[in-house]
Amino acid sequence: MRTYGAILILVNFFIPNVLACSDVFINKGGYHVEARTLDFLVNIAFEDKIGFIDQENTTDVVIDADRIPSKQLTSWKNKYGFFGRAAFNGQKIIDGMNTQGLSVSILYLPGSKFPAFNPKDQKPVLAIYDLAPYLLSQAANVNEAL
Repeated sequence: MRTYGAILILVNFFIPNVLACSDVFINKGGYHVEARTLDFLVNIAFEDKIGFIDQENTTDVVIDADRIPSKQLTSWKNKYGFFGRAAFNGQKIIDGMNTQGLSVSILYLPGSKFPAFNPKDQKPVLAIYDLAPYLLSQAANVNEAL
């Protein structure tokens, strides 16, 4: 029984650390290499997704969807093609690279707080889940993404 108790304590101690993602970027000798871990207990990103040049998109808001007017939803046309790994039933790209070499990784960060919807703010709305495909389709490099 003590062995099982010790195992349970160790598992509970390490699980929070295992359920987070890590990203590694190597920039040396003119080479740029990016890699990431997807540290969930199940594989959530098992589908490939392609974004084509001139493809039209509209953000798919999940949070506060009933409060955001459709005229505020961001729409865009892809300038660049991209390839990515999709999560959440193949709908949302969490990692990818575009035809210009820009790569994006969406990492899970426990404790993240996102701004609440403000009806007085009339700026276009982009869903957090659409950040990767938006950046991959619109930016050729990091400066453009910023």
